[in-house]
Amino acid sequence: MDTSNIATLSRRRKVPAGQITSIECRKCGNVKPINSFPRTKKTKLGRASTCRDCKNEKQRADRLTRRCDRKCRTCEAMMEPDTKRQQCRDCLNRGLQRQMNMFDERRKAGLCIHCAQTGPAEGRHSCKTCLERMRDTSASRRLYRRENGLCLGCGDAATIRPSTRQPNNPGKDLTCETCYFKLKAKMYLGSGHLWPVLQAKWKEQGGRCPYTGELLILGRTATVDHIHPQSRFPELATDPSNMEWTSDRINKTKGNLTKDEFLSLIRSIAAQFPE
Repeated sequence: MDTSNIATLSRRRKVPAGQITSIECRKCGNVKPINSFPRTKKTKLGRASTCRDCKNEKQRADRLTRRCDRKCRTCEAMMEPDTKRQQCRDCLNRGLQRQMNMFDERRKAGLCIHCAQTGPAEGRHSCKTCLERMRDTSASRRLYRRENGLCLGCGDAATIRPSTRQPNNPGKDLTCETCYFKLKAKMYLGSGHLWPVLQAKWKEQGGRCPYTGELLILGRTATVDHIHPQSRFPELATDPSNMEWTSDRINKTKGNLTKDEFLSLIRSIAAQFPE
């Protein structure tokens, strides 16, 4: 029997479906084993008319087209021109909500929230197998990014090497500008989600110190200074309007003085040493 015509004969119920071993792909025209075709309920044979390779190739081409056109891969809505996401905010929020609902159901049932096969480890929501797998995956990802000079946080190209004087980063790992702002926002504003605030201040100052005018280097000479020191004004400790980018030397010299007090001190010192 001609294998290229097996699928058609099966649809006409002239050949039992159990005897079908090969199908001709409608896309590429190649005869492939029946397992190479996805299952579907739309045909009498129970298999799609296009093989998995052709289907995956079409999906990759569609994703590339949507990415170039800046369209969401789910709903094809237009996205922001500078975003790196492949889904719009609405689709992301719906996906996250579905995931959280699934986790809640598994948690209430006393199952691992990831595999739902066994009970979670003591004090955790995941089983020991899933925990070990996630640790291995995280370690492999960090090793790959460290060896290739990528940002450990997001995997993008890294250009900043934070100083060893910062306790949250030993200085051996590179980071990108976005993750650096997130780290600073978590330290000074209490949440990494507020990183655009510090980035806007950096761009507003042009990357220069407001006292000396010198060009600051992120991760080296640039620091976040409180205009009104948090030791004297704790209520303004996380207020974005009370922060500005200054050089490390100025920040240490200023100490717990306000901006006006510091400028007054500088003028009094300069008056004692006229040119």
